[in-house]
Amino acid sequence: MIEAMATGLPVLSTRVGGIPEMIEDGKTGFLSPADEPAFTARLAAALEQRPRWTAMGEAARTAACQRFSSERMTDRYLALYQKIRRTAHTA
Repeated sequence: MIEAMATGLPVLSTRVGGIPEMIEDGKTGFLSPADEPAFTARLAAALEQRPRWTAMGEAARTAACQRFSSERMTDRYLALYQKIRRTAHTA
């Protein structure tokens, strides 16, 4: 999803795991409950909003590049590894 957002595409996905942290419903993509009738309804609603896709895609690209850039993700992983290392040394 991050890659799709980085290319300027709004994303349609279910609200599972960390996905709601990536997609802002109605701004950078479309979120749906994880059941088929709800997903089908959300897809139909997304198709009706096609004129907004360009603006949403631009917002998705900006969000992906700001929040999930390789530099930022590297920093976040390093911080996580350092935290794990500190925890392992104190245990």
